[in-house]
Amino acid sequence: MKATIGRMVEYLRHGSPDGTHKAEPSPAVITKVLDQDSQECQLFVMNPNGVYFCATSFSEQPKPGHWSWPPHMRDATPGPYFSQAHRKRRKGNLP
Repeated sequence: MKATIGRMVEYLRHGSPDGTHKAEPSPAVITKVLDQDSQECQLFVMNPNGVYFCATSFSEQPKPGHWSWPPHMRDATPGPYFSQAHRKRRKGNLP
């Protein structure tokens, strides 16, 4: 998958060093792609305590301080059906 502006991703917030607060995921939106090769992006992160912007690197699996694709996209099997359904959905032919 390719990082592009406007995509919803998952940002894993850092937990506290003493372990009182564990690392937790927050929804985020890509606002700028800083490096397409490494998929480093500027994110708009939304969490229960507020919102903020951060530049961060991509990680295949959730890793504190990095963004990754949401679980439903990480687990999706790329292939012809996935691509065709995605195209039809974008054209409004599927719910």
